[in-house]
Amino acid sequence: MTSAVRFANLTDEDLKEILENKDSKSTHCATKYAVTMLREYLKQMDYPEDFEHAKKEVLSGVRIDKILRCTKRQEW
Repeated sequence: MTSAVRFANLTDEDLKEILENKDSKSTHCATKYAVTMLREYLKQMDYPEDFEHAKKEVLSGVRIDKILRCTKRQEW
């Protein structure tokens, strides 16, 4: 009878790969699409596209509900 190793010895590279692939490919694509749609909406409405670094007050008028309704119809 051979002794099987219960826990794998992971290298830093193995761990990095696992963390990079933790989300499914479809989740990654859906997120990328949503961010693209948000940036497009912000651009058309004259808001700063760099929403990650924009101040809360600048983006307070953004209507997320309108974005969600319009992305299916592709009209703002």
